[in-house]
Amino acid sequence: MFDFFEELWDWGGEVVGESFKWLGKNPEVAAGLASGLGKGAVAYLAAQEKSKSDRELEELRQRRTDNRHYAQYGGIGGYVKNLTADGGTLTQGLLANQMGG
Repeated sequence: MFDFFEELWDWGGEVVGESFKWLGKNPEVAAGLASGLGKGAVAYLAAQEKSKSDRELEELRQRRTDNRHYAQYGGIGGYVKNLTADGGTLTQGLLANQMGG
């Protein structure tokens, strides 16, 4: 069992060694690979950051639109409807007339 892993390790080491030797003989290809890996890494990190920002923005939007934690008050009619015998407003419109409305 250990012989298999030892052989696999040796084979992998040889492949990596030969790859680096070949890249050393072909610097243009090596530079292209390095550039591509760098661009890919930067794009990946930017996508991760955007994803995180999008999640935080969505959580903020949900918190702002979630009204369950606010007190829910009734309309004004529920407070003044029964304050007079005939069901009219408390001042019968006198306050609005005094205010110029």
